[in-house]
Amino acid sequence: MEITPQINLERVGPSAAQMMATDLAEWEEPGTPWSHAGRGPMWVPARILDAMDVTTRTTPEEGPVALGERYVEIVLNLPVPKGFHYGVPEGIPRPATGARVRVPFGRRREIGYCVGHPVRPDFEPVKDILEVLDEKPLVLPSILELTRWIGEYYGCSWGEALQAALPGGVRRGASGALIRIASLCIDADKTREEIEAREGRFPAQARALDLLLAEGGRAPLRRIRQGMRSSSPIHTLVRQGILRLETEVAEVDPYMLPTPAPRDPVTLTEDQERILGPILEGVRSEGFRAFLLHGVTGSGKTEIYIRAIQETLRCGRGAILLVPEISLTPQTVRWFRERMPAVAVLHSHLSDGQRADQWNDIAQGRARVVIGSRSAVFAPVHPLGLIIVDEEHEGSFKQDSTPRYHARDVAIVRASNEGAIACLGSATPSLESYKNAIEGKYTLLRLENRVTPHSLPEVEVVDMGAERDATKKPSILSALLRERMHDVLSRGEQVILFLNRRGFATLLRCARCGYVLRCRQCDISLNYHRSQSRAVCHYCFYRVPVGQSCSECVTGRIQALGMGTEKVMESVGRHFPDVPSARMDSDTMQANDAYRKTLSRFESGEIKILVGTQMITKGLHFPRVTLVGVVSADLALFIPDFRASERTFQLLCQVSGRAGRGDRPGRVVIQTFSPDHPSIRAAVRHDYVAFYEEEMRARRELSYPPVGKLLRFLVQGRQEPMVRRAAAQLAALLRSSNGTTEVLGPAPCSISKIQGSYRWQVSVKAAGPADIHEALERARGSISRRGSVRIVPDVDPVGLL
Repeated sequence: MEITPQINLERVGPSAAQMMATDLAEWEEPGTPWSHAGRGPMWVPARILDAMDVTTRTTPEEGPVALGERYVEIVLNLPVPKGFHYGVPEGIPRPATGARVRVPFGRRREIGYCVGHPVRPDFEPVKDILEVLDEKPLVLPSILELTRWIGEYYGCSWGEALQAALPGGVRRGASGALIRIASLCIDADKTREEIEAREGRFPAQARALDLLLAEGGRAPLRRIRQGMRSSSPIHTLVRQGILRLETEVAEVDPYMLPTPAPRDPVTLTEDQERILGPILEGVRSEGFRAFLLHGVTGSGKTEIYIRAIQETLRCGRGAILLVPEISLTPQTVRWFRERMPAVAVLHSHLSDGQRADQWNDIAQGRARVVIGSRSAVFAPVHPLGLIIVDEEHEGSFKQDSTPRYHARDVAIVRASNEGAIACLGSATPSLESYKNAIEGKYTLLRLENRVTPHSLPEVEVVDMGAERDATKKPSILSALLRERMHDVLSRGEQVILFLNRRGFATLLRCARCGYVLRCRQCDISLNYHRSQSRAVCHYCFYRVPVGQSCSECVTGRIQALGMGTEKVMESVGRHFPDVPSARMDSDTMQANDAYRKTLSRFESGEIKILVGTQMITKGLHFPRVTLVGVVSADLALFIPDFRASERTFQLLCQVSGRAGRGDRPGRVVIQTFSPDHPSIRAAVRHDYVAFYEEEMRARRELSYPPVGKLLRFLVQGRQEPMVRRAAAQLAALLRSSNGTTEVLGPAPCSISKIQGSYRWQVSVKAAGPADIHEALERARGSISRRGSVRIVPDVDPVGLL
């Protein structure tokens, strides 16, 4: 029986982006041996171990032993740091590694995952498993190894990581819509004879046969029955052996798109040819390499991805393309389906059945290319040759619930484990990835020019403070922005207006007594949605009707302060009443096909002005858009988070990149009260390097990532005194360590209560991953003993709110 060695990190290494960024050609050379639970040695070169910052364990003197037949090791979807040994009773087949089983656990029954077959249990007697749920493993050996690393690095259990790797529909055995299929049991000539014989006396039967013949002998039953008053003619044909009825899972396109006609490949620019060469060389070499593709918006990164995927398929391997959820547009999917067959799509808007169908197509090899959001990093592509992370800087790649993994870093680790190519792409790379690239851990590839004849759009800045002083009244659309919009619209071109805040107003306040409408369950003011006549909490969705008078003092008038996309649309309608416009945010895009329909109308030119939130900043290519207006560049600039400047710069550059992507030059107007802020100045010049150097100076002063490592503990519970006390005890425990870590807090979170749960945080800054892992280990016992207070570790957090 083949033994599959697995890496067991004793001390978790640096972030995946740092630890696996080396060319692993040395894997063939003997280095340092290590093993786990007698599964056999895995030779890992010393240089790789140094980069991973782990402690190794050598194999026992007696060497590896055969896998046991009587016992299994099971991990559960519970916050417990170890697996459990169970027996396999007679009459129950031994589960394969990667299969699910039902086991007794205390007084409950739990579903767990078989991860090994120990020769002897930890202790006797052991309980027996109750049931094997899968004849074949649901989890690939490579995904088992990957989820084990996730559990150890991110401070969750292996079972929790495995649960996140499998879609709910796959675990529950869901499938898509079932349809009945009618098929002919006789050949075409015999069918024509039957049609002639039945046309007079049995016209309904003859029509059904004629339709089936026209459809090639096979069609959905509902199509054949159209116009029939009953199903009797069909059942008669079945009884006579002329037709056969079968039930199948309907192949539903998650985007409801028609099959696109094949599109001829575009001609690459010299820059694209230069960049593509090293990636194709890596794909053909079938070894791990990591690339950072730093290309300005509109530089043709998507074409690079398509060519690399096509080469991977020619080499007999599969590919995964990860994109942020908001970038996973019908337009993006269509681009890839026009150039390659059998593309599977995985994202959060699929039903359980649709997701399970897509997953099964991948697992069975019917789809060898996967496009998806964060969780698609676990897609069962085998063998894997290429994994691409587009817009790798996006914070949405970080899971906000246990396990709190970062898909970009997990992608790097998976590519390393499976000898695949990892390619990270962005016009505004994360500081972590760019630092790795300039230090040589990734191969840095630059695309500095657009593929269109025009360069990056010209950017103009409007100082809204000066505008307000000059006009003596607040303005949503500045005079300059309105003038530029008139110019563009008069030429038949299109405009995008961006504001990353939905609703009409961000604050409702009484003009007389100052009362502010706040959420009952969250420490946040309510946002006013005028279209609903409601004040809404964007965290727990608590909502109340809004009147004109104050509910506290009765006589005061309620003022709507601040602005959202609804108010921008009102201003657009006032200044441009005859111009077709539309709004795209989560309020207007709730219907399944609303997103697709709105984008189709904009692409066709029916809509001239598109107002939206972050969902319109990525994954879109509209050549007629020549003007982008940033209504307020300050929204994310001053939030209490060390990444605020970085996010602002990235967002401004990304939305600016929507302008001038065709044969006409583009222009951007940025409205701000902080025109001299370094992030805004760098975005105006499209100068990523200048921003990186400025921001890194600030990070070095405070030892924030990527200079140091960061671990955040979120402490939450229903009773604030207990939460505060638990946070204080945790901070004291962490400070008692002899390491070189710096403990910050305890302190209430910026949003101190969400959905009735009070929130405090304790953060740990450290020079390297070993200290972070030590802090995790010290806190592990504390985490499990806090009762009603929940303590959640977050390694490499992307936000501190």
